[in-house]
Amino acid sequence: FTGQWDITQLTHSVSCLLLTAAISMKLGLVPFHFWFPEVLQGSSLMTSLLLATIMKFPPIVLLLLTSPSLNPTLLSMLAIASAALGGWMGLNQ
Repeated sequence: FTGQWDITQLTHSVSCLLLTAAISMKLGLVPFHFWFPEVLQGSSLMTSLLLATIMKFPPIVLLLLTSPSLNPTLLSMLAIASAALGGWMGLNQ
């Protein structure tokens, strides 16, 4: 519950955390990344292309709109962990 109708006015820490988790899941960031390779592996080329590129724009825009209200330390940790784990997993392929 934010107490506002505007998504950019997040005032409660629980709503900020839930929004961060939802965006992380949609973007396939590290703690929520396990579904993404499985879906891409079982999909056709066009479906994988849409999921990996175009379907990432709305969550990124929502993340940019709400980033002043979200925890910057948590976002930085998610970004660093995603880049590190993605690079490490890429070496195994």
